[in-house]
Amino acid sequence: MPEVSAKAFLGKILLWLPLSFATWYILASLLLWPVTLLVGVVFSLFYPGVIENVEQHGTLLDVNTRLSADQAHRAQQPSGQQGGQLYFTLNPLKFGYCLPLLLALQLATPGKLVRKLGLFAIGAVILVPVQAWGIYFETLVTLVFKTGPMIAQSMGTTALSREGIALAYQLGVLILPSVTPVLIWAILNQDFMVKLAGRPVENHASTDQSS
Repeated sequence: MPEVSAKAFLGKILLWLPLSFATWYILASLLLWPVTLLVGVVFSLFYPGVIENVEQHGTLLDVNTRLSADQAHRAQQPSGQQGGQLYFTLNPLKFGYCLPLLLALQLATPGKLVRKLGLFAIGAVILVPVQAWGIYFETLVTLVFKTGPMIAQSMGTTALSREGIALAYQLGVLILPSVTPVLIWAILNQDFMVKLAGRPVENHASTDQSS
């Protein structure tokens, strides 16, 4: 692995970021599919009586609930009603910028392109739950805080659980998408991290020891 200074590595990241974001945006609909699937499974497990399904339309998600639209305050209703049931639309891309960030980090790392893309694919799979976390809790925030108290009561929330939902949403939108890809990259490229820090990489190969 060639020597790369921290300044040069940072410059490469900045150069790769625009291309990474452009690629992510073009492929966003495809990359969002497993996230949508996971969100739907989680809601079917934890809120089967609240969420009917989550449908993907391009880069947007329609959350269809089993709740009556009449329960929501008209002034606070997030989207509308369909057959008397409440539904609303979310933009999941606000949680997906972790992918182009990981791609830029990986492409800026020295090594063969095939290995870089392979490690990125591994990281992208790990980031699916991170994106699903943000969508899941944004849905709960919309239902609990933006549709009126009747919806929150029908979901059985308490003051403590509402605080937890708000905190989890902030974590999902501000912390996880920015920190997790850096941690994943660091774990997948430990040897380069050691070289970047200026310490020799430990040689794990067996060597003969003279007595």
